[in-house]
Amino acid sequence: MRLYDDESQPSSASDIADERMRLIGEVVASLPKMEEGVDDSKDFESWVLRAIRILFSGQLTNPELHPNKDSIQRRDVVATNVADTGFWKRIRED
Repeated sequence: MRLYDDESQPSSASDIADERMRLIGEVVASLPKMEEGVDDSKDFESWVLRAIRILFSGQLTNPELHPNKDSIQRRDVVATNVADTGFWKRIRED
């Protein structure tokens, strides 16, 4: 997932943090717009994938939706854990 156009690349850590907070706000704001149940289930899957990409950027790479073989019409988010500090490092090592 590409977050920026080449012309709008953040130029500083502060700009990156501001952009990340803006994206998190968008994700949070979009959740109440979805209805519970089957009708919005695909939208919810996309929402979860986008949230994971934004929240865990730099810790988890290549997040994707994969079918769950144990449940019909359910997908898991699968990603590569590349964390070298914190919670995700602990999960990877343990």
